[in-house]
Amino acid sequence: MNAFESQIVEAFDNNTIGDSISTIDEAILQLINGDAGAHWNSSVIEAARELYHSDLPEFYRKRIEIKDANKDTQITDWTKAIKNNGDSEESNGKSDELVNLARLCCELFHDNRGETYATFQQADHSETWSLGSDGFTKWLSYKAFTDLGFTPSPTTFAATINTLKGFAIHEGEEREVYLRCALIKGGFLIDQTNDKWTAIR
Repeated sequence: MNAFESQIVEAFDNNTIGDSISTIDEAILQLINGDAGAHWNSSVIEAARELYHSDLPEFYRKRIEIKDANKDTQITDWTKAIKNNGDSEESNGKSDELVNLARLCCELFHDNRGETYATFQQADHSETWSLGSDGFTKWLSYKAFTDLGFTPSPTTFAATINTLKGFAIHEGEEREVYLRCALIKGGFLIDQTNDKWTAIR
């Protein structure tokens, strides 16, 4: 990243933090005016999470302001919701569903370096992707929506991938993995790098 790109990123981060603070400040005004649930609005929760991860000292300053704004504020539960993303139990349940779906639809395995992979059927061909790769993530997102009826959060995805890697290492076979060209008995397989995933021998 060059100096110019770094300045752009820094400016973006500052704008995001500023927007988060403004959203929280609006909630504080509503709390002062008697709306005891203002800090629980989804936009305020997301803003607080952004601030918690980006500027922790400012997060705790705003936390004190929220607490002082209304004596009925449930600041402890609110803080737990921010730190835990508010959906830890739900996330764990959805992760379990995704793991079970992936194990049903995929062959999980690893190579001799401990890298983990999944092979699954896609239309009229099979595909092999490393776990956590963009290709596997997109496929699993699609399956989650079409088969399970939900879109996984980043937290759910991270937990799912970690669990699948464990299964691939401890229960999956160790196999050789090739990229573009593979040595086979009597010759080579060469990937044609097309949408149909065909190869020539």
